[in-house]
Amino acid sequence: MSCYRPEATDRQPNARASLDHNPFELMRPRAPTTTPKALRNGARVKENNVAPQGVYLPNYNILTPYMRSPDYVQMSTAAAITLGIMKGKMYRCACTRCLNLLLTYPEGCRANCAYCGLARHREAERDYADRNFIRVDWPAVPLDKTIDIVARDGAASPFHRMCISMITHPRSDADTVTVLRKWTARVDPATIPVSILSNPTTMTREDVERLKDLGADIFTVALDAATPEILDRTRGKGVQSPHSWAKYWEI
Repeated sequence: MSCYRPEATDRQPNARASLDHNPFELMRPRAPTTTPKALRNGARVKENNVAPQGVYLPNYNILTPYMRSPDYVQMSTAAAITLGIMKGKMYRCACTRCLNLLLTYPEGCRANCAYCGLARHREAERDYADRNFIRVDWPAVPLDKTIDIVARDGAASPFHRMCISMITHPRSDADTVTVLRKWTARVDPATIPVSILSNPTTMTREDVERLKDLGADIFTVALDAATPEILDRTRGKGVQSPHSWAKYWEI
């Protein structure tokens, strides 16, 4: 899909073919594919059971190690470069100010959002830790190693905030608490505040209050849709995914 450019739009009725954008009614999510049973729920990773060796950089040419939160988390390429665990240079010596820690499991996210690089419908193509997300690779890093580096830097850390990104997985709620506790035991939230990018589908209001009591000061609910119909079509039943408008607003 190209960018919307009104100046190139033919305003005549029924002139859809000349539009430089896709009208709303044509924006249909890709229908979910059926993943072979042998490739579901991280079967390849669990069957191979390759022990991780420190930081894992996504690599389609080797067997993906068996990595699981809370021991491991994923982070963006930019965060890994800023943290100093991945080689690379940022444009104009920039650095990312928010360290986003994404929970990771061989089974991956069990939701199937139409636009997401981590969606369930991709599990036949790539193992979870090898999928790119927001157009870049997300290396998997031991949580303890990550905390060691940030705690060592203290107030001099380039990061101004840390965010725990949940996914739709049976362990996500409990492991978010574990990651938060381990982080705040070593890194003062007054120095580097903590956000939670939540998964309301599996959470209750009590879970939110618990995370606040443990030190998180921002709790994000990402609807990613302006109406119930759009959410259902792109994140709910329309793509065989568990999310719903009502549950998101309940939180």
